Amino acid sequence: MELQFVPNGRRITLHPDCRDVVNSLTPWQRHAIYHQVCRQSFAQTHPEAAIDTGPLTTEGLDVVRGSLSAKEAVSIADVITANLEALGPSAGAHGPVSDDPTDVIINVAQTGDLRARLHDALPRILSDETTVILERYYGSHFRIHGAVTYRTHALTQQVGSFLWHRDTAPMGQIHMIVYLTPSGAASGSTQFLDLNQSARAASLGYHYEHLENRIRDIETIFDGIEEKPDVLCPELAAGDSVIFPAPRVLHRGNLPTHGYRDTFTLILLPSFVPWQADIEDFGADHIFGDTTMRTLITDPFQAPPLELPAAARGDLNITEQWVLVGRMLP
Repeated sequence: MELQFVPNGRRITLHPDCRDVVNSLTPWQRHAIYHQVCRQSFAQTHPEAAIDTGPLTTEGLDVVRGSLSAKEAVSIADVITANLEALGPSAGAHGPVSDDPTDVIINVAQTGDLRARLHDALPRILSDETTVILERYYGSHFRIHGAVTYRTHALTQQVGSFLWHRDTAPMGQIHMIVYLTPSGAASGSTQFLDLNQSARAASLGYHYEHLENRIRDIETIFDGIEEKPDVLCPELAAGDSVIFPAPRVLHRGNLPTHGYRDTFTLILLPSFVPWQADIEDFGADHIFGDTTMRTLITDPFQAPPLELPAAARGDLNITEQWVLVGRMLP
C-alpha cells in the first residue's frame, strides 16, 4: 500500500487509512519513512542545497567552536550551582548525592532562571551556520525533541553512559552536547569511534549493548584483527559543542577526575519544518519539561511527538541489518 499524507497546518500527518500499515512497521522503519518524507519536501523547497561531505556525514562527529561564549557558558554553569544549592546540601551542587556510583550524574531541573537562560541561548547554539551543518546532514529540517542538563561529578569507576555504547533510538537522532565547563582529560570528556569503525565493531558483534554488557576498553573488541580502533576525543573549551548521531557511532563519556562537568544536550530529530516552528506553535515545554526521551517509541507523524500506545509500537528487537551497522536510512 502506498502511504498517503494530508496537510496539517505547516506540517503533514498520516492519512487515517494508512495508520495500521505504519503501526505494523518496526520503530526504525517508521521513523525512517518520516525522515524520507521530510527529505523529499526539503529537496523541493531547497533545490540549491548542497550534498554534504562534512565531518558529521563522513565521520559521524563534528565540533562547533564557540556555540556560546565562554562567559555565557560559565554564567549558565553558575546558575546550575545556585539552583542546586537552593535545594539543599544533598542536591548535588558540589558533590554526588550518595555513595552510589550512578549518583555522580545530576539531572538538573530546567526550571526558573536556568530554563530562561537556556531558552534564550538556543538561537546562538543553533546558529545559522550550525543549522546548515545539521540540515545538510539530514537532507531536511530538524526539530528539538528535548533537552537535558547534567552536572557530572568526579569518580574513578566508570558506569552506564561512561562505557562504550550506541543509543537505542531512531537512526536520525542527533545529540548536540554544549559544554558549559571545559572538556579534557581531567575535566571530563567524550570519546568516539567514527562511523566506519563503529560499523566494523558492529560486524564484530558489538553495537547496542545492555548496561551489563558494556565495556570500558574498546580495544578488546578489535583483538585478533589487524585493524585497531582510532578513538577520537576532542578537547573543548566552555561554550564549545560536539554533534554526533548517537545511534550510529559508538561513544562513551569520561568522568572528571576532580570537580564536575556541566553539559546541556539537545536531542534532535528530522522535521518537516524548521526547528523554530515547533517553539512558535507549541511553546518550549516539550523541550525543557518532562518530554519522554524514549524517542524510538514516539510517533514522528504527530506534532509534538508523543509515545505510541504499547500495541502500536512494533517490534523493539533489533533485527534489521541497516540498523545494526549504523546506517541513517535503509
